[in-house]
Amino acid sequence: MIGSKKMIIWKNKTCRHPNGVCEGATSKWLFSIGAEGIEEANKIKPQDCDELQDMVEKANFSWSTDLKLKWAEYVKDKADLEFEPFGDEKSSTCSTLIKSQSKESVMSLQELSGLLSKLTEGDFGYINAIQPTGNGHALAIYRSKDNIYFFDPYNAIYNVSPKDADTLSKQIFDNVKSWEDVVIFWGKITRTGLTH
Repeated sequence: MIGSKKMIIWKNKTCRHPNGVCEGATSKWLFSIGAEGIEEANKIKPQDCDELQDMVEKANFSWSTDLKLKWAEYVKDKADLEFEPFGDEKSSTCSTLIKSQSKESVMSLQELSGLLSKLTEGDFGYINAIQPTGNGHALAIYRSKDNIYFFDPYNAIYNVSPKDADTLSKQIFDNVKSWEDVVIFWGKITRTGLTH
């Protein structure tokens, strides 16, 4: 798997949220990428996500709609930020089903690796993983200018070069193997003047 030099260890719990802050964390991470860049995003801590996780648990926040609103508040010139949570007119797909409880696996490692290697700067994937019991997990992928990042709040923020898409694909499959249904929602973050 990915070596320890290529990751920032993460723990998915706080005193306020002993069951985890994953949806708040992945949303905050994606927000921070658009607001301040990947280096700042990678500095977030679980406690930084408590407030957003509170909103998620009260059904007052959804990553696909509310992130754009949060950025609009943060960025003075709203014209320089684009956030497309489900792809755009240039995209051939807006979501990818990796696993389904009704099927063993609907996507191969090679297929996921192929998708990862085709990502361009600003592309992201929001990964939603659930169990039949209703328990869920949120993870994210982001393509910067030079690297692909994978954020799994239960484990780490992983960082690989695009040529290592195969290794990242294996890491993603390994991290989601215990979840029944796993889907990636693809999108794009662009902000003029901000190097990702």
